[in-house]
Amino acid sequence: MSKSFDTNLLKDPTLKKLYDYVLVRSRNIYNVFADVYLEKSKNKDIQIEYAFSTKFQASASKKSKHLYCVNMHSPVLLLMRSLFDCLMTFDEIGLEICGKTSTSSTFNSLPIIPDIRNISQKKYVKVTSDLDRTFVSSILTDFVGTFMMLHEIGHVVSGHVESCKTYFNEDQVLEIFGLLKHKKLKKIQLRQSMEFDADMIAARLIPQYIEQLYSKTLEDKRYQKAFKNIYNTNYLLEELTALSLAALFTLFVYMVGSDKDVECEKSFHPHPLSRCQYIKDGIIQTLKEKHSLNQEILIERYLTHIDQVLICFDRLGMYNPILFSDTYFDNADKDIERIFKITRENRKLCEKWSWLPAKEWTK
Repeated sequence: MSKSFDTNLLKDPTLKKLYDYVLVRSRNIYNVFADVYLEKSKNKDIQIEYAFSTKFQASASKKSKHLYCVNMHSPVLLLMRSLFDCLMTFDEIGLEICGKTSTSSTFNSLPIIPDIRNISQKKYVKVTSDLDRTFVSSILTDFVGTFMMLHEIGHVVSGHVESCKTYFNEDQVLEIFGLLKHKKLKKIQLRQSMEFDADMIAARLIPQYIEQLYSKTLEDKRYQKAFKNIYNTNYLLEELTALSLAALFTLFVYMVGSDKDVECEKSFHPHPLSRCQYIKDGIIQTLKEKHSLNQEILIERYLTHIDQVLICFDRLGMYNPILFSDTYFDNADKDIERIFKITRENRKLCEKWSWLPAKEWTK
């Protein structure tokens, strides 16, 4: 187990605020979730923290009989912030959201990590100092960081920590590099079903963030200025939701990387397109319970942003174009059906450790 990372070690106050916000926001969202929904969570709690590490990683574990821990490893938010700074510099994304850069902005050289599996290898890129674009970059980083924490919480409340101990002899659920030694298809499918359930819990919780961002943009001139080209439309909530989904897609593409040998059906996380699609459906379903959404506009903007993200990754040489051919787009629905099927088959294996209401395990 890694030791905890103290955010007071961060010398950049803006970065420290970002790290602290993710912890506070994740805790607040979890508390609401537990109070109104988790009937089996009495006397149980989840500690949310960062782990001191040099890896792009997140995990869920059990510290004692009633205390669990979810953590994100210390480099993750910094690497995502650097990546979003880079992507927001490209006009395909930055201009679309914020408009033109200010005349006083400059370009700075920033190191990014092209491959999260080789964190010591750096690539220097030019990024804009434009305050609106860096502001949006920080929000997108905050969003994906919060989603990752909620995903780990999803593992805990779904009983996956105990399941990993029972079925894989592992003391924690590791996200990126964990359990790769297991090659048996049934174990891979069990783990894929766990990832789906954790994703769907996060997808049902993360709309709270989108709603807060929506309200903030309606009332705060700083947000209105940064999101100028989005704010000046009649579909602000749809635009912000589509952008948030594109931020998750960015995270998933970054996790897959440019590995030409990756086989998504044999990895624990599904293809980024499939993963984003079912998360999109979960987020839209949740938002529609309280808001009137124009789904056609939302999906159109989401697909536009995905194309923009892939163009930028291509320029950076940071993704495998074979993985995003038309074939994968066409087969996404079939892949999701496969994931649904194995999840229904495997969910019962984790049921006895779940904190969720029993009726959820019959769906």
